Amino acid sequence: MVDALVDLSVVSDCVADEFFEVNGFPIVEGSVVLARSSVVSLGGSCTVAITASRLGLRVTVVDNVGEDAFGDMVLEGLEKEGVSVDHVRRVRGGTTSRCIVLLGGGGKHAFLGTLGPKLTEDDIPLGVLTRSRGIFFDGYTLTNMTKRVYSKFAIGLGRA
Repeated sequence: MVDALVDLSVVSDCVADEFFEVNGFPIVEGSVVLARSSVVSLGGSCTVAITASRLGLRVTVVDNVGEDAFGDMVLEGLEKEGVSVDHVRRVRGGTTSRCIVLLGGGGKHAFLGTLGPKLTEDDIPLGVLTRSRGIFFDGYTLTNMTKRVYSKFAIGLGRA
């Protein structure tokens, strides 16, 4: 899919989510809390990419993941859903973005997360962005980018 027109390029924020169902909040310092259940799944922008692919769109992801089990999970899960990962870079020694979601009763929840490796200017494939019918990125992506990456996006979007 490298040179082909794609329907949607999903940029950054591919996350491994870990959900833990707890009895309630607050969880205070020194507590030992056993979850009633736990689930690990793809989250963040992965959900957008997967949904678009299931709707029949040609989707590619542009992101960095670590060389860890969560990076394996992201790559394998996206590929299984028909999403191109040709532009996902494995960062040596890096850890993949994760979000631990604590689910309490009554719809209460709390998040604890880590950011994975930042996208660099060299990670942004202009050819893919200019040949995409649509580009998705969210607010978390914007907070994790440098001005040089913003600049390259502007070029890719035809706004520079």
